[in-house]
Amino acid sequence: MIVASAALIGFAAAAILILVLALPPLLSKPEDVPRMAAGMFTISYSCAVVVPIVSGLAWDATDVPAALDLIHAILENVAHFTLCPSELRRRCYAQRLILSHGSSACPSELNQTS
Repeated sequence: MIVASAALIGFAAAAILILVLALPPLLSKPEDVPRMAAGMFTISYSCAVVVPIVSGLAWDATDVPAALDLIHAILENVAHFTLCPSELRRRCYAQRLILSHGSSACPSELNQTS
């Protein structure tokens, strides 16, 4: 069971690393890729430091190991909804449409400039 859990965590971490490396070129203009990548790395590594510390503090304060999962879930949801603006969600949706249906099936609203 421990080996399977470690493998699952390893695959999840690898998938996140691939996304962090692959998303900046997909979501931004070529001249903005370095800035977008730097921002994504800064936010992701900051969360990787802050979440375990806050979760550990919650466990120490409550003496309940389940507090780790609760705090982790709360902080990850807060990060997701505050760090994913609607424009980014729209671009992600547009990219999925383009990849799944081809560029000719792209709705006209995706061609608008912001």
